[in-house]
Amino acid sequence: MINKEHNKFLYYCAARPFWIVVGYFLHNNPTWAHIRKHCFNFPGQNCHVEIKKHSKLLFHLNAAYNEYFEFKHRKLPQTEWQKIHWNDYGETGYKMLEEPRLNEDFYQYMDDMALKTGRILEIGCGGFGRTRELAKRYPQIGFVGYDISNESQILYEREIQHQFKNIAYKRANILDEMDAFSLTPFFFTYLVLMHFDPENIHGFFHKLSVLDHPVYGILREPVSETQLSFNYKSRDYKHNYKAYLEKYGFHLLGSTLTESGMGTFYFKTK
Repeated sequence: MINKEHNKFLYYCAARPFWIVVGYFLHNNPTWAHIRKHCFNFPGQNCHVEIKKHSKLLFHLNAAYNEYFEFKHRKLPQTEWQKIHWNDYGETGYKMLEEPRLNEDFYQYMDDMALKTGRILEIGCGGFGRTRELAKRYPQIGFVGYDISNESQILYEREIQHQFKNIAYKRANILDEMDAFSLTPFFFTYLVLMHFDPENIHGFFHKLSVLDHPVYGILREPVSETQLSFNYKSRDYKHNYKAYLEKYGFHLLGSTLTESGMGTFYFKTK
């Protein structure tokens, strides 16, 4: 642990400033923009892992670009930071997520939810990878994706709306669209609430709690079991969902937890 903390200290004091400078020269560089758009396309794979397999130089340059990006926008509020982060990620980044990683416990809860409704909201639909998989599995269900990024809007208008009649889309922050749960009181998230900081996660659950009708939700997110929320990597958080659900008086219908700390929670608010 001491060595790990020592190495982290050395990185932030010595190495990180160097990589930020390198990233500065890559930012808005047309050659680098071309490389990111056309050479980092690994559908269904982890982009960073695949880049490292192909070229360690490109891997380190990409890391430098990300260091500068985070440094440049470090003072932005969480929601605004996430918006520009996903827009910067671009279509190539979203294509990386095309292969859904839905698991059996998630499907178990979704099977039950699908028996209760004909319409389900997805908070943070991104590149529609999981939405498409669910739309195929449940053709009788209408899915409505919410996302804050430009790329989601572009992908929906160019591809998704023509390929799937049971997928709709709205570009919006769900925290500003809680009325959507009046029309559709069923929703799910998949690696999305991890982008909510403690203030936003409290705000979201509070707004759910004051609705005058029950809402069903499925959450698939990295979990903290020791505290309510903690920042475990840049701008991403692990939340103690069981504690939050109990705090706001929600009813847990089912939950699973993997060895890697990924939790799935099925609940209703009333």
